[in-house]
Amino acid sequence: MSPVTEPSAPTFPITHPADALAFVRVEYPTGPDRCTIYPHSAEGLMLMETWLTADGDAFVDLEAMR
Repeated sequence: MSPVTEPSAPTFPITHPADALAFVRVEYPTGPDRCTIYPHSAEGLMLMETWLTADGDAFVDLEAMR
């Protein structure tokens, strides 16, 4: 039996840290807003494998935390 190995993290070109991630916020009338964060340059299968979604109140303003 072959040993189980963790898959390597996907890589994508980042030219500037500010360009690394993008997000989409969706407002729901009967529930919490949702925010999805994904690599700005990801496409196709990579995009489907590298996104993160959470309720909007799970995110905080970066400047407020400094």
